Amino acid sequence: MQNISGEAIADSRIYDEELALASLAEPLGFDSIWTTSHYFSPYQMTGSALQQATFMAGRTSRVDFGTMVAVLPWHHPLHVATEVSVLDNMLAGRRLFLGIGQGAFAREFAGFGIAPGEAAGRFRESVEILRLALSRESFSYDGAFYKIPETSIRPRPRNPQQLLADMRVVWNGAAIPPLAEELGLDLLAFGSSRGATYARRLRQLPASRPVLVMFAACTETDEEGRELMARHGAEFTARAGALASPPLLHVRVRRLVERIAADGFTPAAERQVCGSPQRCIARLEELHRAIHPKEIVLVFRFGAMPRAAAEKSMRLFAEQVLPVVHAWGD
Repeated sequence: MQNISGEAIADSRIYDEELALASLAEPLGFDSIWTTSHYFSPYQMTGSALQQATFMAGRTSRVDFGTMVAVLPWHHPLHVATEVSVLDNMLAGRRLFLGIGQGAFAREFAGFGIAPGEAAGRFRESVEILRLALSRESFSYDGAFYKIPETSIRPRPRNPQQLLADMRVVWNGAAIPPLAEELGLDLLAFGSSRGATYARRLRQLPASRPVLVMFAACTETDEEGRELMARHGAEFTARAGALASPPLLHVRVRRLVERIAADGFTPAAERQVCGSPQRCIARLEELHRAIHPKEIVLVFRFGAMPRAAAEKSMRLFAEQVLPVVHAWGD
């Protein structure tokens, strides 16, 4: 990774800075910490979302956790189920929102030796196995990709029904994924739509309370926030675009990333959470009124944003925006 001056930054330094920012979440009053999974490139280079969440669980005592996302086709579902159960026990009553997905980047499928064409089938079977493993004392499974003899995972989860209720599938904000309806999963949305647009698309799932994931840049002035969002949002999407080349699993995702990168992210920046505290509040209130999301996950560092800029944004948001949002209730 390079900073804004073009200086190469060691992976270890990036990790040090990311962990320092994550460690601010609880003392600043945020409600949860969310982690990601990406492999084989500098693009987020996070590895396992569940591994990161487990580490941060040991450094905190109050916040909940979420994954955005654990990509099921890359792992044996019994491995995922066991890691989820271990983390659930460590959280000792705190919640784990298990965001799950099929995966998108061909490089990651190739690295794990998984054919992209198998992704949907592996995902569907993995969801079924996760539900069985977390909810039953013992079970067996006979599928096209996974065949499991009578098995029981240990440790058993503390809160199996809560884990299953909080499981969510990735949604890009456009058409509702067919698997969401088929498997009865609520949504984890990555996008930048207006509240009314989300509400219209969610009519297909009227009981849904999605989790929304958005970039955030809370600054003293609106102009400063727009500039910070546009610059570093463009860096982020350019890196995603470099990976979003054929044979990407989802062609629609590639086209979306390419379009956002081509326009310099400026139009998309207007629909994130950026600008003065008052403007951030207005954007969050619009979404809250339109769809009453379960949570809004804010990503304060993206692209090559310096740690200092991200921390300043987090602290201003925590001081002037978070109390207003908390007053709205659940």
